[in-house]
Amino acid sequence: MAAAAGGGRGSAPVCWLLACCLIGAGRAGKRKEKSDDERDTVKMPHHSFAVPMDHGVLLDDWVVSGASIFEKERLLLHPGVTDRSGFAWSKLPLLTNDFQVIFHLRVSGVKAELLNTVPLDQALAFWYVDENMSAALDEGKVIQANSWTEGILEQGFGFVGSKGKFRGTGVVLSMATAALNKAELGSYISGKTNDGGETFVYGQTAPAEKCRFDFRNTLNAAQVKIRFRPHAIEVSTKQSASLSWQQCLTLSRTNDPVKSGGYIGFTARSGTASGVNVQSDSVSIVEVDVSNFDENVIGEDMKDVTSKIQDAYRDMLTDDHRHFVDQKSQTDHLLRLTSVINDHIAAAVPEDDRLWKQVAYLDRRMSRLARDCKGFVAETSLLARSPGAGPTVHKEAVEKLKNNIVGIRTLLEKESVTHKKKLESIERSTGEVKAKVSQAKSKDSLAVIEKQSASITKTVRVRGTQMVVMTVVLLGVIVAIGFLMWNRMNYYEKKHFT
Repeated sequence: MAAAAGGGRGSAPVCWLLACCLIGAGRAGKRKEKSDDERDTVKMPHHSFAVPMDHGVLLDDWVVSGASIFEKERLLLHPGVTDRSGFAWSKLPLLTNDFQVIFHLRVSGVKAELLNTVPLDQALAFWYVDENMSAALDEGKVIQANSWTEGILEQGFGFVGSKGKFRGTGVVLSMATAALNKAELGSYISGKTNDGGETFVYGQTAPAEKCRFDFRNTLNAAQVKIRFRPHAIEVSTKQSASLSWQQCLTLSRTNDPVKSGGYIGFTARSGTASGVNVQSDSVSIVEVDVSNFDENVIGEDMKDVTSKIQDAYRDMLTDDHRHFVDQKSQTDHLLRLTSVINDHIAAAVPEDDRLWKQVAYLDRRMSRLARDCKGFVAETSLLARSPGAGPTVHKEAVEKLKNNIVGIRTLLEKESVTHKKKLESIERSTGEVKAKVSQAKSKDSLAVIEKQSASITKTVRVRGTQMVVMTVVLLGVIVAIGFLMWNRMNYYEKKHFT
């Protein structure tokens, strides 16, 4: 799972270390060699992936080029188109030479009886080589070439989309097996090792080992298991997850032991269009599971934890006294382990809080979406059918609703045209009335203004005369009142003081 491959990667090695320490407690001296089923393994998340895939996370660990692309449900190596190359390589080295790779693949194309219409040079390969192929391919030069095929051939990538001269191991799944210019149709899986001294050419180099494996058009994803040991490489296959593993081939590495520090990858070629009816297969990888079987080394760089934790982890794995002989050594080891786990928890808390907030935010959005969908379903149900109506009634109601909507739309379009015509008629009438009013105002406006001016002038004159008369009368009244008051006062003065 891409999310699992991205988040939580750092906690897996620490938890595994705790389990190993507890399991190994009290064991000392030489121990009996365990089988693969009994050994403690650690999944290497930076070299593994599964659906659903997050290309934003996976591209931190993998380089894809050519026709290859990470999709949500698969790594598409190449589509069903001829003359295409697939390229997907891990950026990080494997730090162990005792590991296992299981990959699930889907190869879809024409039926088996039409296998002769599939390009014979179509093939898919898994690699474990010493060279970092993700950095070896200069994609800029490939783009500048006349074609992608010419560009990769100029850089030596001519063996199933990878280098023909390599140091390591290649496991090839092909539509035919070829040796000395003799081709045999069928789905084959073969293996080839190289010490870097030979350049292989597909179709001209006989495989070291091969076996039949019908991996095309399977109902479920076919699976290939490659077990790397220092002195041997074992390849097993099965067509479905429910079936048991079938031993396919073994490659001896006694003379050239498998070394740590190599890189894994997938390459593919869709083949050459050699005829009118030739059609290539679509090739995809849907899951890769890489596990470390060596309890004494870290299988891959722990990018998700601090260097302090990684160094402490490595020291504990390589400690000569990690199989304890007394309680004091057990206590010291557990204290070191507790310190590593505490450091990891302290470093992981901020990231966990951030992820928790994101999950809470997504949960609120999903709840809101659920409420909206529920309301929409209820509204649609009320509009489309009555409660208890069957599928036939529901279909009739939907058709009736559709017809009504179409009828309403037609009516609105028709009424819109009528309404538009009426508005145009009213606009013309309004224009005519406005013109007539303007003309009438232009002829009589001066006469009306003249009459109003004369009336105002007459009114002003009358009002002025009235005001003069009233003022004279008012003054006369004031003089008369003053005279009467003076006469009365004179009377009282003579009467009382003489």
